Amino acid sequence: MRANEITEILDRPTSRELLARHVARLAYVAKDGTPRNIPIAFTWNGSEIVMCTTKNAPKLPALRENPMVALTIDTEVHPPKILLIRGRAGLDVVDGIPDEYLQINGSYEMTPEQRVEWEAEVRSLYDGMVRIVVTPTWAKLIDFETTLPSAVEELIRLRAERENA
Repeated sequence: MRANEITEILDRPTSRELLARHVARLAYVAKDGTPRNIPIAFTWNGSEIVMCTTKNAPKLPALRENPMVALTIDTEVHPPKILLIRGRAGLDVVDGIPDEYLQINGSYEMTPEQRVEWEAEVRSLYDGMVRIVVTPTWAKLIDFETTLPSAVEELIRLRAERENA
């Protein structure tokens, strides 16, 4: 998929709405060769998906061995809106707490006092974190209004061909 095609998909209003959400599902291949799909907080910086994790997270050795990942960001209502992204995960070890981690978790409802306590707890627990940075190499938006899963699009095309035959 060309970069301009990815940009066009990610710039659609529905994609921007989904990229403003706070949780995605990250799919990767574990060290034992089996698939994993985990919920993880993220932020979109306009060109990359950024997620943060502990330096001892089990996913890190797997991502170092095979950095190819897939992300799903979707809604829980009908019809669902689904943004599918594929890319390569880059790992960036950071001393202290990455700004993105504080930004991602700053969206949760907390009083100012709770926020101060939470941030102090985070800073006392982590001496560093790992930023997982994914630049999209493929994207698809499914909104069930203007876009559908490719298999459904194919069925619609085949039905039309039968009806026009």
